[in-house]
Amino acid sequence: LDRSSAASDVYKRQNKQIAYAQAKADYDNAIIKCRQESSTNYCYTQALAKYERSKRTSDRVYEECIKK
Repeated sequence: LDRSSAASDVYKRQNKQIAYAQAKADYDNAIIKCRQESSTNYCYTQALAKYERSKRTSDRVYEECIKK
């Protein structure tokens, strides 16, 4: 890998980690909201499902990016 390609790979991995961190922050906020408003299993299940979707989306975007 040349220097610019290596830097690009680092940038792509950093973007993935940022997306993961945002998904985790959104999940944590959703859990707090569940505890405050309605602590039903449905609320927690929805929060977890959204978190997992966000991570999968980040993975897909990263995989498409590294193919370029």
